Amino acid sequence: MCLDYHGKMRFKDIQEATTRITPKVLSKKLLDLEENQLINRTVKKHQASYSGLCVTERAKKTQPIIIALINFAESHRQKILAK
Repeated sequence: MCLDYHGKMRFKDIQEATTRITPKVLSKKLLDLEENQLINRTVKKHQASYSGLCVTERAKKTQPIIIALINFAESHRQKILAK
């Protein structure tokens, strides 16, 4: 969800914000998200090497569901560890 909090980001910025993922895997995942219209890629005409990525409105609609899943997982994990 780092894109949602930071707005438009470059691949390098996303890579630095996410740990434990190789550039190859990150690239594949970002392409999957783009194909599923969950992120948009913007390329500047005067700077071909620049590619900004941002979350689409469709992806933003999933945020409450994702947050609920995270909260459930954390609560469930705490109950499991408490046993």
